[in-house]
Amino acid sequence: MSLIKCPECGKEISSTALTCPNCGYSNNPNDGKKIEEKSNFISTLKLTLGLISIAVFIVVSFRSLTLGLATTTYTDEIYNGFMCATLMLVGGLISISTKKSKSVTGTIVIMIFYIISFSVTIGTGKTTYSDLPLWGLLALAFAIANFIMIFLQKKNHI
Repeated sequence: MSLIKCPECGKEISSTALTCPNCGYSNNPNDGKKIEEKSNFISTLKLTLGLISIAVFIVVSFRSLTLGLATTTYTDEIYNGFMCATLMLVGGLISISTKKSKSVTGTIVIMIFYIISFSVTIGTGKTTYSDLPLWGLLALAFAIANFIMIFLQKKNHI
């Protein structure tokens, strides 16, 4: 057992100590691997949510377009469908572009887009566009996933 200097506070500590008794700095070499694994998980989750959001944009926007052409009158539900799809597309693109970011700002912005996407579907589905509330619930689920990611990022400083 030898003494080494703590990289954080500079005091001498045992080379076998897992943490510095003075400042609490982690001397455990496995801690970096855990943070990297969680960072990879969040990055993969953001990429997955982003790609699903783009797919939802395609489905919902084509559905809105076909309903609009079929009825020859644009109802609020069709506009809400386009709005929901566009907001999910923007949220998905931001999710993909910020997948490696250590800041929570992008995740908060993504969450806001998904919440707005959910809110435009509230009260819809009563006439021509019966599945629009389901897409809104998917947006809400994505917002909740991003909310959880904020705490994972903050907790692990990734």
